[in-house]
Amino acid sequence: MHKEDILNRLEQIDFLNRSKRLAETHKRDEREEISLSKEDIFEVIKKCGYVPKYNRAGNTYSVTEKVSDTYKIKMAFEIKYSAIDFGWMVYENDKYIFGGPWLVIERELAKDLDYRVGRPVYKSEEEFEEILSTAFQMFRDFQNLFSSIS
Repeated sequence: MHKEDILNRLEQIDFLNRSKRLAETHKRDEREEISLSKEDIFEVIKKCGYVPKYNRAGNTYSVTEKVSDTYKIKMAFEIKYSAIDFGWMVYENDKYIFGGPWLVIERELAKDLDYRVGRPVYKSEEEFEEILSTAFQMFRDFQNLFSSIS
């Protein structure tokens, strides 16, 4: 699979507009930071139907899904000051072939190196759950496009 094939799949799930809508719906309008425990974050990820992993060195949370005999996709995120920085990666036979922070993916899809939307920011535990639920639904839609590939 080539980068163009992956970008095509991202276009099929309307990734650019959905990520933009998520960031615009949940933007920072105050400086109040809401702190969530690792356990709280794990619970939300599990509620979304995934098994979470935590990388202490990078302070990131992630899930990796095998979507065919050949492909795995990974969603990772980092939280800084209540802002969530998402990243998606695609692996073919355990070799990275495409992905990175959503900003990089958005710029690829927009065909604009200066494209910038921002990151979704939560102001409550409920809003955090809403953001993750939306991001995981996008991830699930992306996963489904790989289900027929072996």
